[in-house]
Amino acid sequence: YGKDYNYIMIRKQIETYQKQGYTFNGIRLSLKFFYEVKNNSTKDSNGGIGIVPYVYEEAKKYYYQLYLAQQDNQKVTNYKAAIKQVVIKPPEVRRRPPHFFNLEGDN
Repeated sequence: YGKDYNYIMIRKQIETYQKQGYTFNGIRLSLKFFYEVKNNSTKDSNGGIGIVPYVYEEAKKYYYQLYLAQQDNQKVTNYKAAIKQVVIKPPEVRRRPPHFFNLEGDN
Protein backbone atom coordinates (compact mmCIF):
# COMPACT_ATOMS: atom_id res chain seq x y z
CA TYR A 1 0.00 0.00 0.00
CA GLY A 2 2.94 2.33 0.42
CA LYS A 3 1.84 5.40 2.38
CA ASP A 4 -1.86 5.00 1.53
CA TYR A 5 -2.95 2.62 4.26
CA ASN A 6 -4.88 2.90 7.49
CA TYR A 7 -2.99 0.88 10.09
CA ILE A 8 -5.77 0.92 12.69
CA MET A 9 -8.40 -0.22 10.19
CA ILE A 10 -6.14 -2.96 8.79
CA ARG A 11 -5.29 -4.23 12.28
CA LYS A 12 -9.01 -4.41 13.14
CA GLN A 13 -9.78 -6.18 9.85
CA ILE A 14 -7.03 -8.74 10.50
CA GLU A 15 -8.43 -9.46 13.97
CA THR A 16 -11.93 -9.85 12.51
CA TYR A 17 -10.72 -12.16 9.76
CA GLN A 18 -8.76 -14.30 12.20
CA LYS A 19 -11.91 -14.70 14.32
CA GLN A 20 -13.68 -15.86 11.15
CA GLY A 21 -11.04 -18.56 10.60
CA TYR A 22 -8.68 -16.88 8.16
CA THR A 23 -4.99 -17.36 8.92
CA PHE A 24 -2.52 -14.50 8.97
CA ASN A 25 -0.49 -16.15 6.20
CA GLY A 26 -3.68 -16.76 4.21
CA ILE A 27 -4.58 -13.08 4.47
CA ARG A 28 -1.09 -12.09 3.33
CA LEU A 29 -1.15 -14.51 0.39
CA SER A 30 -4.66 -13.36 -0.58
CA LEU A 31 -3.44 -9.78 -0.78
CA LYS A 32 -0.34 -10.84 -2.69
CA PHE A 33 -2.51 -12.82 -5.11
CA PHE A 34 -4.97 -9.97 -5.65
CA TYR A 35 -2.44 -7.16 -6.05
CA GLU A 36 0.66 -8.83 -7.48
CA VAL A 37 -0.60 -11.87 -9.41
CA LYS A 38 -3.80 -10.33 -10.73
CA ASN A 39 -2.25 -6.82 -10.97
CA ASN A 40 -5.14 -4.99 -9.34
CA SER A 41 -4.75 -1.45 -8.06
CA THR A 42 -4.87 -0.41 -4.40
CA LYS A 43 -6.66 2.78 -5.44
CA ASP A 44 -10.16 1.55 -4.50
CA SER A 45 -9.10 -0.11 -1.23
CA ASN A 46 -9.63 2.99 0.94
CA GLY A 47 -6.46 2.06 2.82
CA GLY A 48 -7.83 -1.27 4.05
CA ILE A 49 -7.81 -4.95 3.21
CA GLY A 50 -11.53 -5.51 2.79
CA ILE A 51 -10.94 -7.51 -0.41
CA VAL A 52 -9.63 -10.52 1.52
CA PRO A 53 -12.94 -12.40 2.02
CA TYR A 54 -13.74 -12.04 -1.67
CA VAL A 55 -10.44 -13.40 -3.01
CA TYR A 56 -9.40 -15.78 -0.21
CA GLU A 57 -10.80 -18.96 -1.80
CA GLU A 58 -9.53 -18.07 -5.27
CA ALA A 59 -6.07 -17.35 -3.85
CA LYS A 60 -6.19 -20.63 -1.92
CA LYS A 61 -6.92 -22.55 -5.13
CA TYR A 62 -4.15 -20.69 -6.96
CA TYR A 63 -1.49 -21.43 -4.35
CA TYR A 64 -2.69 -25.04 -4.02
CA GLN A 65 -2.25 -25.52 -7.78
CA LEU A 66 1.27 -24.05 -7.50
CA TYR A 67 1.99 -26.51 -4.69
CA LEU A 68 0.74 -29.46 -6.76
CA ALA A 69 2.83 -28.35 -9.74
CA GLN A 70 5.93 -28.16 -7.54
CA GLN A 71 5.22 -31.64 -6.19
CA ASP A 72 4.85 -33.02 -9.72
CA ASN A 73 8.06 -31.32 -10.82
CA GLN A 74 9.98 -32.96 -7.98
CA LYS A 75 8.90 -36.39 -9.22
CA VAL A 76 10.46 -35.86 -12.63
CA THR A 77 13.89 -37.47 -12.91
CA ASN A 78 16.32 -37.94 -15.77
CA TYR A 79 14.75 -35.20 -17.82
CA LYS A 80 16.98 -33.85 -20.51
CA ALA A 81 15.78 -30.88 -22.46
CA ALA A 82 16.09 -31.21 -26.21
CA ILE A 83 18.37 -28.47 -27.42
CA LYS A 84 18.35 -27.55 -31.06
CA GLN A 85 21.34 -25.51 -32.11
CA VAL A 86 20.78 -23.08 -34.93
CA VAL A 87 23.77 -21.52 -36.65
CA ILE A 88 23.15 -18.26 -38.43
CA LYS A 89 25.79 -17.09 -40.84
CA PRO A 90 26.80 -13.47 -40.52
CA PRO A 91 25.64 -11.32 -43.39
CA GLU A 92 28.08 -10.81 -46.22
CA VAL A 93 29.21 -7.25 -46.62
CA ARG A 94 29.35 -6.20 -50.24
CA ARG A 95 31.53 -3.23 -50.78
CA ARG A 96 31.13 -1.13 -53.84
CA PRO A 97 34.29 -0.16 -55.58
CA PRO A 98 35.12 3.44 -54.86
CA HIS A 99 33.88 5.93 -57.39
CA PHE A 100 36.69 8.19 -58.34
CA PHE A 101 36.02 11.65 -59.60
CA ASN A 102 37.46 12.26 -63.01
CA LEU A 103 38.71 15.77 -63.63
CA GLU A 104 38.40 15.23 -67.36
CA GLY A 105 34.60 15.26 -67.09
CA ASP A 106 34.07 11.61 -68.05
CA ASN A 107 32.41 10.00 -65.05
